[in-house]
Amino acid sequence: MESGAVEHALERLGQRLSFRTEVELLLVGGAAGMLTGVLPAGRTTTDCDVMVYAPEDATWAVESAAAEVAKDLGLPPTWLNSQVQIRRDVLPDDWQSRRVWVGSWG
Repeated sequence: MESGAVEHALERLGQRLSFRTEVELLLVGGAAGMLTGVLPAGRTTTDCDVMVYAPEDATWAVESAAAEVAKDLGLPPTWLNSQVQIRRDVLPDDWQSRRVWVGSWG
């Protein structure tokens, strides 16, 4: 996926997501680099790595909506995944103050 496809998939995710409150995702990896402009515009990625779901109990709702988006857009079922969370321990203590907002969808 190139950055436009990532943005489109996240927009569809926001439209599909049904949860009692706003949900924030901390993306890391290639998708995060592409959306923030840290990586070149021509860069592509196969997935969006979610390090943090806030609130945490939104995880199931987000992943269910992501599965629907995958079907709608013909994306791999793991286009949005939290496998990277096994490395959550590497987040610096001040990670929350270093986030870069990339958009609101839904």
